[in-house]
Amino acid sequence: MSEYGFDVLLQQYKPDGKFYTLADYDVKPFSTLLMMIVLFEIPEDFNSDDNHVIFDLSWNYPSAGRDFLDASCLMFMGSTWYDYIDWNEKASSSVWHSGDKLDDKHRVGHHRLDARLKGIPKCVSHLFFVLSSFRSPSVGLFPNPTVEFYDACDEKRKLPHATFEGALDCQALIMCCVCRVADNHWLVYEGGQQSAGNTQMYEQIEDTLTTLVKSNVFPGVSMEKGASLLHAMTDEEDKDYQLRCRRRKLTYHCCLFLSLPSSSQNIHL
Repeated sequence: MSEYGFDVLLQQYKPDGKFYTLADYDVKPFSTLLMMIVLFEIPEDFNSDDNHVIFDLSWNYPSAGRDFLDASCLMFMGSTWYDYIDWNEKASSSVWHSGDKLDDKHRVGHHRLDARLKGIPKCVSHLFFVLSSFRSPSVGLFPNPTVEFYDACDEKRKLPHATFEGALDCQALIMCCVCRVADNHWLVYEGGQQSAGNTQMYEQIEDTLTTLVKSNVFPGVSMEKGASLLHAMTDEEDKDYQLRCRRRKLTYHCCLFLSLPSSSQNIHL
């Protein structure tokens, strides 16, 4: 095992078509094995100057009416949090965020994150895509949280996706993890892990993701050393962020009020 993850992923078939056995990988008795679902192995042509991968994270409106979740991309180098992109920090050199995309007719919300993997710093080993609740106490109030993948050069091409259903009682849901493997390819693993925290309280999400990486739930490797780009907000940056949050909540309240029937106007927001 390397400092930042596994050097080798267990394969199913040998070159001669026969099955690998655990003995072939020198797995000792009483070892613990983790089973992970690989949703997608990102092809080499997605990792070019002319193409990139689109991650579309969506949800259905809750029964109470129009509301939204937040999609974030958190970059890690090993177990160290490196950088993030969300509705407030909409772009880095290699990942950019669409902002809120709400379809009132079909009662579906979307956040789209475009990732140019070739531009991801070589120190980054993991990209975590997370949905979290901005206002609501739980992601579980939003039906059908889904992550879909698209080829930026052919968005009609259907690729694997994952939808999480059932008893979700959390502020944040890890939708998938994109891991760099030793040959500098990228694998997309299904998520489903729950966490506390949201885009206003990233520390709890960071703790969850750090634990997952340290436990090798998502194996990934860094190609070189690096330093985190994160820094504590200045007082001025914090004031600006809080103002943006208030404006966003006010926009939500106004849209909710306008969508109410005329007989329901005696409501305090």
